[in-house]
Amino acid sequence: MRPECVSTYCTNIGRQLEYLQQLAPDARILFIGPSDLSDNINGKMQSYPHLPVFIDSLRTTVLRSGAAFWDMYATMSGQGSMVQWVRQSPPLADEDYTHFKRSGAAIMGGLIYETLMLYYD
Repeated sequence: MRPECVSTYCTNIGRQLEYLQQLAPDARILFIGPSDLSDNINGKMQSYPHLPVFIDSLRTTVLRSGAAFWDMYATMSGQGSMVQWVRQSPPLADEDYTHFKRSGAAIMGGLIYETLMLYYD
């Protein structure tokens, strides 16, 4: 995401969260942030440069709205982690460096579950 779009995107997410809260005022919302994403930058697969700033802005927006934020990027080990997930044997993510394979999605699902149960207990 281009840096100039971060503010607009976060504003729109904030509006959507407000709308959901109006529809279901007693509901609790968990917003799952984006995973690491990589692209070919100067001949090397690297995390999108503006992803950490975007995630920080998104977290601030979500928490300000009263929703919970789960940081998938940090959970999968942050910068450069998508490259590692693709290079695992067997791979946990597709070679588009964006999407998880079924095994990687199962791992992320398990981590979300573990986090929820930690706070539930």
